[in-house]
Amino acid sequence: MQRLASFVMRGRSQAVMATSVLAMLSMVMPPLSLLSSAIVALVTLREGRSSGLQVIGFSLLACVVLSTIALGNPAPAIGLALLLWFPMWVLGQMLREMRSLSMVLQSALVFGLLTIGYLYLESGDPIADWQAIFATLADSFTDAGLYKKVESQQLIEELARWMTGFFAASYYLQLVASLLLARWWQSLLYNLGGFQQEFHQLRLSKLLAYLGAALGLLSLLQLDAGGNLLRYLTILLMAAYFIQGLAVAHGTVKLLSLNRAWLIGVYIMLVITGPQMLIMISMLGLADIWIDFRAKAASKMNIGD
Repeated sequence: MQRLASFVMRGRSQAVMATSVLAMLSMVMPPLSLLSSAIVALVTLREGRSSGLQVIGFSLLACVVLSTIALGNPAPAIGLALLLWFPMWVLGQMLREMRSLSMVLQSALVFGLLTIGYLYLESGDPIADWQAIFATLADSFTDAGLYKKVESQQLIEELARWMTGFFAASYYLQLVASLLLARWWQSLLYNLGGFQQEFHQLRLSKLLAYLGAALGLLSLLQLDAGGNLLRYLTILLMAAYFIQGLAVAHGTVKLLSLNRAWLIGVYIMLVITGPQMLIMISMLGLADIWIDFRAKAASKMNIGD
């Protein structure tokens, strides 16, 4: 990772090359889009908005040409720029100027809100769209004997009620992951240890916690379309609490001088249990806004000394 970051920062042509190549490869291996976006954020963080825009512009031109040649359609390249590169340029510039990771991560929720708004504007009924998408998959599962028709329909209806929120939260987390990766790269190259300290001290606003609690309560009480929207907003906020929960885990392990195996265990459980562990970490992040577990851990260490 550090070698890639070093290569990118050697010059504008290297940054454009890496961004373009990783973007094209991400059409086959989607996780590589995180690296492509992180390069845009890194250049913006280090050299400013003008340099970041230049990387986006030249990379977009290269990807449009390559996408047209390979796929006969420039749309994938344009979509990548609009959905990932431009938001990362905005967030990178915000972090460069504000120097507050927590403020930028909270501001990034706007992109999740825009995603929800777009899905509503596009169809007016996102749930019906998700049901149509899942119905195609369900038919193949039913034909294979994996689900009965009735069970399949029930699963489709339940998933469709939540998917808009999950989609917005996933988009938000992808942007945050690229931004954190770019900040880590910047720390490795120019401020060793700076990212660790910044991430371990990450704390979201109490106002966000009150908003999340209110939305969660209202979403439980509402059953109509308004209740669906409240549910989506709650899921989006839970994604932000998830990031703080990870910061709490990392910071506490560091403060208490615990073995890093604890963190490895957290990530293994995330892979194994998925949503359950994600919810637990989100709840940890939400609780930390009021309790401040890291301050208590630091106090415990001071008493021990």
